[in-house]
Amino acid sequence: MRRRTFIAATATAILLPTAVACQHSRPNTSATPAPTPPPTPDAIPTAFTDTPTWPTINARTTITAVHDHYLCAEAEIKDALTLFTNGRCPVVVDVSNLTTYAVLLDQKGAWTTRKVEMVARDDTDDDPKVALTTIFVGPALLDSEYAYLTLGALTLSSPSTQDTINNSYSDSTACPIVILKIRLSDGSIQNSQTVSDHYQVNSMSDLKLSFTNDQASIILTGDGSATYNSTDSAADYIALRLSTEDLSIQFDAHSILDKQNISVVIPCGQALTFPLPLETNNAIIFLTNNKYERTDDIQPIIVRDDWYYYKNSSESLVGTARHVISGQEISLEGDWENEVKGWPRIFSGQQTNITWQDQHDSPAIAVRTPGTASAALRWDGTNHEVPNGACTFGDVLYSFYGANASSSTSSRGFNITSISSGKTIFDARQGTAYSGDNGAITPWGLVVSDYFYSATSWLEDASSAPTSTAPSNPSSPTPTS
Repeated sequence: MRRRTFIAATATAILLPTAVACQHSRPNTSATPAPTPPPTPDAIPTAFTDTPTWPTINARTTITAVHDHYLCAEAEIKDALTLFTNGRCPVVVDVSNLTTYAVLLDQKGAWTTRKVEMVARDDTDDDPKVALTTIFVGPALLDSEYAYLTLGALTLSSPSTQDTINNSYSDSTACPIVILKIRLSDGSIQNSQTVSDHYQVNSMSDLKLSFTNDQASIILTGDGSATYNSTDSAADYIALRLSTEDLSIQFDAHSILDKQNISVVIPCGQALTFPLPLETNNAIIFLTNNKYERTDDIQPIIVRDDWYYYKNSSESLVGTARHVISGQEISLEGDWENEVKGWPRIFSGQQTNITWQDQHDSPAIAVRTPGTASAALRWDGTNHEVPNGACTFGDVLYSFYGANASSSTSSRGFNITSISSGKTIFDARQGTAYSGDNGAITPWGLVVSDYFYSATSWLEDASSAPTSTAPSNPSSPTPTS
């Protein structure tokens, strides 16, 4: 069997995090007030708190998902220091009441959750170094009721003296991976599923976790590069669709490919390609509907949000987007290949893809919505200033600007632009410098540089907003690195 019941206390598993965590230096402000709820469920924030709502202390965290007033993240927790190396574990956070639930182990070695307090980095320096399990946190998803977390656990023969972030592993190191379903209202674990018994550690940052468009299922794919380079033939790829109801496996690509003795695959989002036996051609299998087809001269790029993007031939620059369910086809224009193949580091439920191009030499940003012929917005400095960071919320783009020596002001804030019309609907000129990565927005606030900043004011009707308005004294986040 490829899957067994996962017992964390005896498993030999490890999962690398999807992104390097940042260390934040903030004062310990345990009395941070809970955020003000937005006026409507889809209200567009126009200002944010000066200091982070979460975390409020000097802590290393990596936010992996945000939805409404909930976050999924990796964090160092004091309660976990005797269990996990560095006390690092997955957490689910309700920022509306500043409650944090950590994923821990009970006395029998089973997964459990407990309400915990965030711990400052200085406090974890007192780590007793007795933990015999290392936890690594993978991608996460959130809907209105549940969090879906991927994680792995490595059982150690002796406590680790290395930081989990900077540790390295050989290509022969492989592990099982688990998905947990956690109820947001009380932090309790509802279901768990082992999705791989033996997966190469050094490929884990390539894990792709996503909902199907109806959110009835989860799709998980993982790079099987272990089968190319490693002598450990047991290392395996992941290509699954699971039910969000109970995490039962609805489809496993192994059920088709194992019969043909195919072990070398290339995941491409919500699908994977593989060589056909005794042929020079490849095929692609779609995890949303179990169907597969020959690719012949077609070169697949990625499948996401039910759209299959591919080059019409390996020698051609011409591309096509085909809807996996309906079969609708659209000819792609512009720099489409670079603009469609990105994958968000932080899940926020937004399907619009943001792509940065030659950000240092000739910076440009493109914003493309699913199944469209060309980018809805593309700024290259000649038609619009290129921001330092950006994220989307529905039909609006938040573009963040830092200090600019050529500007008449020493620092900038952010703009809110309608993606469909290209018009600026809000211009917040605030004394703020933002980092250059993509964040995430919900009506409750802003995620940037692995901080969450609560929203303090909102633009309720973007369609009727004036082109350039700003509050007289807007409050703004001040991220630090």
